[in-house]
Amino acid sequence: MSTITLILLYLISLFNGDRTISGIYHLLKGKRSSQTIQDGHLYQCLFLFGILPRLLRDDLDQVLEELLSNHYIKQESELTYKITKKGEEILRRELKELDYIFYLNGWKHKGASTLFWSRLVLTIQSLSCLEAKSHHFFPIIKDEQVKGWVKKHFPKQSNRKQFSIRLYEELFFLLSKVSKEEAEIFTYKLSGSHRIGLTNEQLASMYQKDKEAIQLIHLSIVHRMLDEMQVNGHQTPFLNTFISDINRSIQMTNSTRQTYLLMKRGLSLEEIATQRNLKVNTIEDHIVEIMLEDKSLELTSFIEEEEVELISEVIANNSNKKLSDLKKQLPMDISFFKIRLVLARLGER
Repeated sequence: MSTITLILLYLISLFNGDRTISGIYHLLKGKRSSQTIQDGHLYQCLFLFGILPRLLRDDLDQVLEELLSNHYIKQESELTYKITKKGEEILRRELKELDYIFYLNGWKHKGASTLFWSRLVLTIQSLSCLEAKSHHFFPIIKDEQVKGWVKKHFPKQSNRKQFSIRLYEELFFLLSKVSKEEAEIFTYKLSGSHRIGLTNEQLASMYQKDKEAIQLIHLSIVHRMLDEMQVNGHQTPFLNTFISDINRSIQMTNSTRQTYLLMKRGLSLEEIATQRNLKVNTIEDHIVEIMLEDKSLELTSFIEEEEVELISEVIANNSNKKLSDLKKQLPMDISFFKIRLVLARLGER
């Protein structure tokens, strides 16, 4: 079973027919919408956010047909699916081959990982080529902003030897925490004075995997590095400079951030909607997203404690999390917004 097929089967098992296949597609593509972010939190799969940015809908539909034809999933409605017993068995058997995906943290690192890798690749290539007296090399990274950053932070000739040693030591420290195969894949993708980094296709042939597996193994290593650098930054001071200018604070969509700033000023939902010329429902979407990101925000700012307890009890007694099904079991005056707020907080646990 291909990597993408197995990931899709895993997500279908998590969503359990509560959300459409479009929700899975938007999650994997990294669509920064309130609904996608909320679903990622609620079903505890936000770590897969944006891991397949080039995934085409036609490719997803093809994988879906494969899962249906093998009876690994069954169709519930036009766009919703559930995993079958047969699907559960093969998922349980083959998911261990994809253990690296659980080291991914797409939502947290989506902005930083590509930039970190690009800067690192170009810095190492430049150091290697200049050390070999090859001054007219073709940069492996074409992005002008990345090239500008590397040029600005590149060590002077008198410091290059020490810089290279420290960079090697820090990379060795981080790669010692992954498997031998993973460290090899990471290293083979680097370029130097005498070779160009291998492509995903070349590495897939070398390691007898599909190219998506290589892509995600590499991404998981970068994510683990970023996590380790955040925890043990004192041991990676040189590498920390590669991401020091990247804002990694509370993450939310741009529109939600504007609502967040107005909310911090004490404006009510209705006042924010008026000022921003948006519907109250849209502002409610933003509040749920903010609730997911800002753990200091109290639920009771928008809902009574008794309502929280009542909604929590109904959620605990239901296996599915369809809002319409939950709403039917609650008093009429409890809105969808309040249910979503409680789901957002429960999704963290």
